[in-house]
Amino acid sequence: MSDERVFGMKAEAGRWVFVLVGLLMNVCLGAVYAFSVFRKPLEGLWGISATQAGLPFMVFLATFALLMALAGGLVASWGPRKTSLLGAALVGAGWILAGFASNIVWLTIFYGVIGGSGVGILYGCPIAVAAKWFPDKKGLAVGLTLAGFGLSALLMAPLMTNTIAMETVGVSKTFMYFGTASSPCSSCCRSACGTRRPTGSRRDGRAPRRKEAWASTSTAAGWFARRRSTPCGVRTSSAAWPA
Repeated sequence: MSDERVFGMKAEAGRWVFVLVGLLMNVCLGAVYAFSVFRKPLEGLWGISATQAGLPFMVFLATFALLMALAGGLVASWGPRKTSLLGAALVGAGWILAGFASNIVWLTIFYGVIGGSGVGILYGCPIAVAAKWFPDKKGLAVGLTLAGFGLSALLMAPLMTNTIAMETVGVSKTFMYFGTASSPCSSCCRSACGTRRPTGSRRDGRAPRRKEAWASTSTAAGWFARRRSTPCGVRTSSAAWPA
């Protein structure tokens, strides 16, 4: 890797761009953590209960969990570039269409199913790229990439709250605006994820395919534990309406 150049820099330095891009992408994807800012406005807009207002978020989590498990096969066969384009398109479409929803059912379909599918597909792309370029610091690179997902609520919640509060915007247009903002993210992902593999990386050295991975007890147990614990924390954060 010493003679290789990435983004015009030596590979040792240039590969950190992948981590930065992945972190920023996860900041966008992690906006789901800030769904609480939509609940009260949705209750007032459609006269629905708190449970009904949280339905899009619950469906989002279920779809996200399912697609994240299945998307590994897409990354292996399509590569992170094409997979990220599909995921980013679904995320943008889900948020934009959510702005046109006339009731909670349509919002659940647009935001929960379409948007959740996009996040589930896109989630693993920056992880795969970071892991490939950091065989010597894989834990650090992947950890920093995923940090954006948790950091998102801190950044997105105030921004969404202020946008919803604008008289000329409101809750529906906020969905549309944030969906439109995902387009630059899609372009960024396409450029970064489309970069060649590092020298010495072989296709036969990639992660195990889905059947091989699920044959491992540790993989299945880890996925189950994550799926049981993560929704609890995210559900708690989503229910906390900011004062």
